[in-house]
Amino acid sequence: MFQSISIANDEPWAWRGQTLAEFQSDDANAVEWQIVDDGVMGGLSKGNLALSESGILTFSGTLSLKNNGGFSSIRSAAIDRNLSNDLGILLKVRGDGRTYTMRLESTATFRGMPV
Repeated sequence: MFQSISIANDEPWAWRGQTLAEFQSDDANAVEWQIVDDGVMGGLSKGNLALSESGILTFSGTLSLKNNGGFSSIRSAAIDRNLSNDLGILLKVRGDGRTYTMRLESTATFRGMPV
């Protein structure tokens, strides 16, 4: 469950950063996150996105290995911010004990390679 995604300008426990995404809307679609399931390649997995009244975004669903599927994900719209002076990203999440992956993208390059 995601409650917020933030950038840490200092030590995360001494919060002084900027918030990138905060889930305070009545409609999960208003936070510009979208579900991408294996259905894009014929799979049968189904993801769900729900936003609670307290501003917690919950991603859940059912994974299916049928038809060579087996994934469900959520993606946000691009967040256009210059984060070059920030020390890191602070996520407030709660999981269910399984391993999950988070991918961040940047338009920055170092020696011609994306970073």
